[in-house]
Amino acid sequence: AAPLYRAAAIVDNLPSEHRARFTKMLQELPADILVARCVRPMREALERVFKLLFAGGSSDHVAAIQVVRLLGTLRDANEDNRKQGGGVSPSEFYSPFLSERLGIEELRR
Repeated sequence: AAPLYRAAAIVDNLPSEHRARFTKMLQELPADILVARCVRPMREALERVFKLLFAGGSSDHVAAIQVVRLLGTLRDANEDNRKQGGGVSPSEFYSPFLSERLGIEELRR
């Protein structure tokens, strides 16, 4: 998981023009690569951070924020792809664990 946190930190610190280029590069990835190599690992890394926190352990809050931001960038790239008829299902970004633990489902009502 450490390399994923480092990747999220690097992307989080990119200047806006470089982040835009990074998002464009993500949009060019085939959907199966985007989901298997980017979305799922980042979603799972975020789940690990929160599982540790909920179990009473300590976790790097900054890393969690950076992973959330990177997931947001991945989602933005995916939404642009979906508008053009590609991309992956939005359900790939969904985490039942996080929704349940953070009460997100209750906020939707």
